[in-house]
Amino acid sequence: MRTLYTIIALSLCAASFAQETVPYATSFEGVEGNLNENFPAGWTAEDLNTAGLGNQGWQIIKNSNTQQNAHTDSTAVHMFDNANEANNDWLYTPGFQVQMGVAYSLSFWYSRAAGFPSTEKLALHAGATAASSAMGPALWQNTNITNGAYQQAVVSWTAPSTSVYHFGFRSFSAAFEFILLMDDFAIDGSSGIGEIPATELNAWMIGDDLVILPKADAIGANAHVVDAAGASVARFRITSLREVHSMASCAEGLYTVVLEGAQAQGARSKRVAIVR
Repeated sequence: MRTLYTIIALSLCAASFAQETVPYATSFEGVEGNLNENFPAGWTAEDLNTAGLGNQGWQIIKNSNTQQNAHTDSTAVHMFDNANEANNDWLYTPGFQVQMGVAYSLSFWYSRAAGFPSTEKLALHAGATAASSAMGPALWQNTNITNGAYQQAVVSWTAPSTSVYHFGFRSFSAAFEFILLMDDFAIDGSSGIGEIPATELNAWMIGDDLVILPKADAIGANAHVVDAAGASVARFRITSLREVHSMASCAEGLYTVVLEGAQAQGARSKRVAIVR
C-alpha cells in the first residue's frame, strides 16, 4: 500500500517571512549578487566586532571561475576573518515553531576556504529571538576547522518549550585567519535524520531543488519522480542521507516522488509541488 503526503512549497525568493515550518532546508540558492547580505527570506546577521579595519560580516558568496565555494550548486554563506581581532559575527535562521519535548535534527555543511590554509571556529546556538543576547549555550561547536573540503554536522536538539526558536551560527575565529564557509542548512522534526518513520518519505521543494532526507534503510534504493499525468521526469539512486536534485527544467505542478527497492522496505512516496 502506497501512502501519499502533499506539501506545497513556495519559492524562497517570495516575500520575506520571519517564521518557517519544519521540515525546512536551504542551500542559499536563488539569491542575487555576491558578497552581500541578500540572504534567503528570514535570515539575518549581527556583527559585534569593534575593530573597523578588515571587519566584515556574514555574506552570500558565489562560485567563481577558479573557486568552488558552495557545497552544492553555486551559492553558500561565508565569513572573512577580521584582521585585528577575533570574530564575533552571528548569522540567524528564520524562526521555527517547535513543540516542547520533540527532538529536532539540524544539519549543515562547513569548511574553510580550499587552497587557503587557516583555522576557523564556528558554533551553533538556539534562542527565542534572532539576537546574540537571546542565544543559549552552544549546541555544537568546532574550534579547529581546517578541512578544505566540506564536512557535515548533524545536531540533535530537544525543544525546551512550545515556542518559536531561531538558530544562530557564531563565527569566532581568531584574528587574521581567512575564510569560513557554510552551506545546506536543514532542520527536521524527527529524533534523527536516520529515524524518519518507515511510512514517510521526507521530501520537499526548495526553489528549483528537490530535497530528500531518506531513512537510513533507503540507502541504495531508487527514487522515481513522475508528473501528474504519470510521465517520468527523473530517476536517481539514493546514496546519502541528504539528496538534492534540480528540477529547474520541470514546469509548475504536482509531482510524486516514489522511493522503491528491497532496502527501502517497500515503496514509499510523497507529492511535492513546484510553485514559481
